[in-house]
Amino acid sequence: MEKLIIRIPKSERTGKEPVIRLNDEAMKALEEVYKATGLPLKQLASKMILYACENVEIVEE
Repeated sequence: MEKLIIRIPKSERTGKEPVIRLNDEAMKALEEVYKATGLPLKQLASKMILYACENVEIVEE
């Protein structure tokens, strides 16, 4: 009997940057930081996400 072969396609980067959707509360918070700093929203969101990932503590219940 022949083996069942399942092919997994390679991840293709389209050259486009990914899009992340924010809820209204998160967008308002990001806009407040933008107004205070003048930094681009993309830069602020990226820095904030990276900071959160480095400082998150995951607790299993």
